[in-house]
Parts: sequence; C-alpha cells; structure tokens
Amino acid sequence: MKRRILQVNLDGTGGAFSLMYQIQMSLKNSYIFDFYWMGRFVQSEKLDNLRKMGCKFYEGNLRKNKVIGHLLLPFRFYLFLKKHPYDIVHINADLAYKQLLYALPAKVAGVKNIILHSHSSGVNGNHKLLKYFLHKLCRRSLNKVGDTFLSCSSLASKWMFTDTEKVTVINNGVNLKKYKFNLKIRNEVRRELGVNNILLGTVGNLSYQKNPKFLIDLIKSLDSEGRYTLMFVGDGENRREIEAYAKKNNVYEKCIFYGNSSNVASLLDAMDIFIMPSRFEGLPVSAVEAQASGLPCVFSDKITTEAKIISNCYFKSIDRNYKEWDMTIRKISKTPSFNRVLCSNEVKEKGFDIKDSAKKLLFIYSR
Repeated sequence: MKRRILQVNLDGTGGAFSLMYQIQMSLKNSYIFDFYWMGRFVQSEKLDNLRKMGCKFYEGNLRKNKVIGHLLLPFRFYLFLKKHPYDIVHINADLAYKQLLYALPAKVAGVKNIILHSHSSGVNGNHKLLKYFLHKLCRRSLNKVGDTFLSCSSLASKWMFTDTEKVTVINNGVNLKKYKFNLKIRNEVRRELGVNNILLGTVGNLSYQKNPKFLIDLIKSLDSEGRYTLMFVGDGENRREIEAYAKKNNVYEKCIFYGNSSNVASLLDAMDIFIMPSRFEGLPVSAVEAQASGLPCVFSDKITTEAKIISNCYFKSIDRNYKEWDMTIRKISKTPSFNRVLCSNEVKEKGFDIKDSAKKLLFIYSR
C-alpha cells in the first residue's frame, strides 16, 4: 500500500506547488501526496490530475480574516492531524513564522518526521515589516520543532535556517521532456497570440516580489523601436494595478496579460527572451523551465547565481534603473540564435532534471 505524505501551505499555484506536482508525478508508484492549505485551493487542471491519482485536498478556509485565521490555524491543524494522522508532514514556506504555525501543532500531534522546506529569500505581500519581524523572531525555534530541513538554494537556506549545515538542498528540477523546445509548437502559439515581434516573457504572480512595474518601464524604453512585445504569464491581486500602470505609460498594447496557464511549456517555446527582475527569490522554478526551453535569460542580481544553468544567462541590477536591461536585451536580440533543443541536456547535466530531484526526496521520505 502506498504511503501518504501531507504537503502543507501550498494553495495550488506558484513555483513550490509546481515542483511538488512534478515530484508527485515521479513518485506516484511509491507515495501519494495529500495537501492542506489554510485557505481555499485555486482550482486547476493540475489539481484535477492529482485528484484522479488519489490525492486529497483539505481546506482550512481561514483566510477571510487573516489575523484571526493565523491565530486559529495551529489549533485547527492540530485537530486535523489527530483526525488524519500522518508520519510525514512536509511544510513548504517562505517565512519562518509560517513554518512554525504548522510545525508546532504537528510536533504536539506526534508527527514522526516534520520536514521544513524553504522556498524563498524575502518578504512578499502586505505588512512586510511585521512579517520580517515575525520571521526573525521565529527562525531559531525551527531547529526545535523540525526533523528534516530542506531548501531550494543556499540563499534560501540562509534566509530560513540558523544552522545551514543541517540543510539539504533539493534542486527545483523540471520535466525536461515537457520543456524541451519544440519549433512546431512555437509557431502555432505565436500565430494564436498574433505576435511577430521579439517576445519578452516572464512567468509568476503579479506581486511585489516579481517586480512587474519594472518590466513596464523596460518595455516603454524598448518601445521606440517597435520590435518588442512583453508577455506576463501569471495572475495575482496586483494585476489591475499593473494593467493600469501599463495604460498610464502608453504601452498596454505592447503587453500581453495572459493570466495563469496549465501549459507554460508551450508559452516558453513562443518566447524569445525570458526576463525576471525579482526583488528576491529562492531559486525560481520558472527560471529553470525557461532554460530547459533554451531561452536566453536576464535575471535580477537579487536572484541567486545558482539559477544560472545554461551559459546564455545574465544578471542585471534592479537598484539603479532599467537601462542595463535595455542594453542587454538589445544585444541578445542581435546575437545569432543558438540551438534551443540542446539546452535541456545541459540542464540535466547540472542536476535539474525532476527525476533527480524526486530521487533525492524519495531517499529523504524513506529515511
């Protein structure tokens, strides 16, 4: 009989969920993942696929009033674990206090292996100062409640844990077969999008962390040539604000707000350059996917250099202005194209195949 593992604090979107989704596909013969989230899950094709595999989804529905919800969460989660016992609880979070809100009740409930997994290196959303204070306050307590410590990069390890020697880095691997460049799909998608320009693209939530306004300023700078189009793949509570900012700067017609997609691989095929001006990251899954698709990438210098897998990657400052990005993108646009198909092999050699990530996690679960 397959063992069940509880994946915690994933709402059905984002890079961390995408990683666990792909790992579940690789480990489906050994383990079944169930999911617990304090709010309500974002329904998608991926969730439907997981349900068909036998995965269960448990909603706390505690996000209507977030302050009260976070106060109730430890008690609600403890009662849940007493009713639905698990040997392994895998907590995915970007802040230490979020880890603690789940880990403490799991410890009291007698969970044998509490896995704490760090996926980021900064504070996102509203009330950043309060969140940062709580994060710093709770970091040291994680050593007392956690049994296994994981992260997606050395930067994410240092952000979350006080003793990084105990941390195992699990690369944010991807399905290389799925993300391998396909010229036929590229042509089909570009035709559907109505794009003939050089297509700049980014994947992620339209949030403070991802710094989308920076990209609006960038496309405005590049717009003088009329050769570029910018595509946002992803959604979020700041979407209307970003769309309004694009209209204010007269570049809305140069932007494609695609929204969430269950077929990111095809959209990456359609792109020419991948750009990510994030204010902070752990090691973004979308950056790995882009490189597996053979896209030249321009990353913020706030992203760990571990994100560079293929040679055609550049790190540029977001502290000064977008001019460096402008120059780099123009330079890439004039550079002769290279064989995008071969890049998936390079990504595999660097250890970012989802099969390798799954094997590493399988060893941790079985241990």
